[in-house]
Amino acid sequence: MYKKINILRHRSRTPKRELREWAIMNRYQKAMLVQALVYASRGWHVVPCGYRKQPLTPHGCKDGTTSQEQIEAWWNENPKSQIGICTGRVSGFWVVDIDRKGGRDGLESLKAHFGDRFTLEEGLFQKTPTGGRHLCFAYDENNPVGCPTGVLDGVDIRGDGGYVLAAPSTLNVDGEWKEYAWKDPEAEPTSAPEWAAELIKMGNTRRSQRPDLQKALSDGLAEGVRDESLFRIACLLEREGVDLDTAKAFVATVAESCIPPFDQETAVDKVEKAYTTYATEKGIQARIAMLEKRREEMTHG
Repeated sequence: MYKKINILRHRSRTPKRELREWAIMNRYQKAMLVQALVYASRGWHVVPCGYRKQPLTPHGCKDGTTSQEQIEAWWNENPKSQIGICTGRVSGFWVVDIDRKGGRDGLESLKAHFGDRFTLEEGLFQKTPTGGRHLCFAYDENNPVGCPTGVLDGVDIRGDGGYVLAAPSTLNVDGEWKEYAWKDPEAEPTSAPEWAAELIKMGNTRRSQRPDLQKALSDGLAEGVRDESLFRIACLLEREGVDLDTAKAFVATVAESCIPPFDQETAVDKVEKAYTTYATEKGIQARIAMLEKRREEMTHG
């Protein structure tokens, strides 16, 4: 997927510059691989990701592993891969994902909702390239955590079936590549404080509410809920067994109906994410059954 610089092909033009770029690239790639293996040694399941944060494996974070052999194979195949860490039961922690971009400020949302109860306590968390935070809390087997989005404006939860990018991965922010960075890379996930436990309950309530597809199509989605609602619609279509192309077309149409209109390419990316990273067994089986039915109709048609 990613190609190495062909030094020999360009050597006649700027050999010193090409060799220098090649050396720098190798050091960076090696650092990424080494850090991915460090995460795996802590029992955290790793998955390679692209620069748009999408997993590069066939089944997304479901392919996450702690296998040194597999991780080395991934980075040998795609040396420029970013590091994704699967969240939830598999890695032993879940994440409060706080966004601070595009006019959204998850930190302010948490402060406004929880008041003095919300604190950035000591523990495992990293700063994102846009100024957000990934707050990591120990996974409790008795209280499963999923991946509800938009629990508060700019606040998502990453649990079972989810993932986050991790340092030293980078993100292009206004043309500048910025790194994710842990506050204390040696820290361990702490037990969830009261406000975080309440956030999980809020997320579970939100997930139980089925999106109204007809209303979304006819009335559109208002600014502030577009991002979350489009992803929830994509997940619903996936669970119902709707084929990928139909889902993309539907979500793109809803995106165009939003107030103001939502970027269609971003909306389609949400569909692809729902059908890969967050694909459900029910949805997969439904689409297989649909394909078999169509094949049978064509055979006897």
